[in-house]
Amino acid sequence: MKSINFAQKEEGGFRHALRLASRDAHDSAEAQFSRFQADPAREMNWFLAAQRSGLAALSLARSDASQGVCCLVLDDLIGRLDFDLEKRGVRADAVVSDHPLNVTAVDYLVLGSRLGTEVLRRGLAPQLTHSEMPTYFLAPAAGALWQRHCRLLDAVDPNGREAARIKDDVIYGFELFDRAGKAQRSSRVDTEFEGLRA
Repeated sequence: MKSINFAQKEEGGFRHALRLASRDAHDSAEAQFSRFQADPAREMNWFLAAQRSGLAALSLARSDASQGVCCLVLDDLIGRLDFDLEKRGVRADAVVSDHPLNVTAVDYLVLGSRLGTEVLRRGLAPQLTHSEMPTYFLAPAAGALWQRHCRLLDAVDPNGREAARIKDDVIYGFELFDRAGKAQRSSRVDTEFEGLRA
């Protein structure tokens, strides 16, 4: 991965530098999840299990679970995934972080993921009725929390120790999601979701 000069004051300050620094890790994880977009009927259970595994890993690894912008959002998303997977008789294979994660890094990963999931929901909406849509996709929008989080990122000193920790933990968090996706491949989740119509 190319090194980023955090001293540069480009648009967005630290937030912009963080996005650039974590782009390779993000794209690697995103490439794996493109299999869901290519064939959601086949990959729905795999996708939900992978999301549950990745989000649970972030939740357990938070350095201070009482802090952070997305505490309630993260708990809600895991609860929704547990409901959806239980309804389908699917168990998510867990992955575990090998070190505590900065709560701001967890916020970045969770809220960014929530925005991406909303894009996926809009793509699924023409194919599913409201009752067929997994509850994970029906979680409330988190746009206001994302804006609050962005303001917090913009206040981080790009040259400080906190910036370096956030950057490292965001990159590692994307790697956790990549591992979570791979962990489900050999499990029983690659079964067709009958509610999704062709």
